[in-house]
Amino acid sequence: MSKHTMTRWKLFGTDHDFAVWLNDYSAQGWQLTKSGWIRFEFTRGVPSQYVYRYHLIPGRLGSQKRAEYLHLLDGMQVDVLKVYEDSVRAQGAAILRRDAAMGQFELESDLGSRLAYEKRLRRLYSGMAGAMVAVVIGLVVAGFFTVPTIVQSLRQGHNSFSDGLTAGITVGAALAALFFLVFGIYIVTQLVGNSRRVASLEHSHLVHE
Repeated sequence: MSKHTMTRWKLFGTDHDFAVWLNDYSAQGWQLTKSGWIRFEFTRGVPSQYVYRYHLIPGRLGSQKRAEYLHLLDGMQVDVLKVYEDSVRAQGAAILRRDAAMGQFELESDLGSRLAYEKRLRRLYSGMAGAMVAVVIGLVVAGFFTVPTIVQSLRQGHNSFSDGLTAGITVGAALAALFFLVFGIYIVTQLVGNSRRVASLEHSHLVHE
């Protein structure tokens, strides 16, 4: 790989954490040029030339609501580098970039819009947390039914292909359950932090009314 390009791998975190990660590289002179789900390519450029944001954008792909929001971003001279679609919640999550020379890059400049955005994030985190709980429960239930079969086969001295396959599936399910459990705990911590921000913004909103 050229010394002027590099590849990094990252699992998604919160919108804030991901933006901090991109902006840290920008400060070092590495600007994002290509992004996938977990693979990101950077090219050597001017340090801190761009400011990055990872932001939810409304509407489905091709909808009028999406088009209007993208037009708004274009008017702010914001580059949309990548949009990850969420068809379930009819929205997307976008990697955005703007020239740092243009000053502060804030998409929610007033209290009301910040509150609305944090509530959207709360719904997203709540859905993700619920999905993680459902997956972990499903994997635990699957393990509950397969572990006794494995134990019985070992006691009886069976060593067939099907026994080995069942054991492998059970171990895989256990590891998957552990992964989703850890990820679920992470999402719950983000949900708690988000709920606190919503409560604080709601309090400030009431004070200013």
